[in-house]
Amino acid sequence: MSLKGKVAIVTGAGGGVGRSTTERLVNEGCKVTLVGRDRSKLTKVISDTDKSNDLLAVSADITKEAEVLNVIEQTISSFDTVDILVNNAGVLNDPISFHLMSEDQWDSLISTNLKGTFQMTKAVLPIIMDKKIY
Repeated sequence: MSLKGKVAIVTGAGGGVGRSTTERLVNEGCKVTLVGRDRSKLTKVISDTDKSNDLLAVSADITKEAEVLNVIEQTISSFDTVDILVNNAGVLNDPISFHLMSEDQWDSLISTNLKGTFQMTKAVLPIIMDKKIY
């Protein structure tokens, strides 16, 4: 299956796996919205590629619905649609034994790793399902 002309959103795009995923998608012909909390990391990924016209950086906290909806709005405004979602964002917090983890540390972990994935999928799924490609 060709990815040429497809539009992807990659969360956690400023980190190692997200950066590599973004590079691969661009090399396959995708336009990609890079999402992360640290805008400087996202712009670094863009500046390191020769296909910057196919990339859009959006700084967002994916645990917040309003920021997720802004990601979708900017992606559609720039690229007209969304075809692919890569839920790559995740946190580990400081390495700590489970029984020593505070409730705040647990909440942060769950919020990013689960709620963030939920928020992004919830926002993108209607767009993809509307294309009846499932």
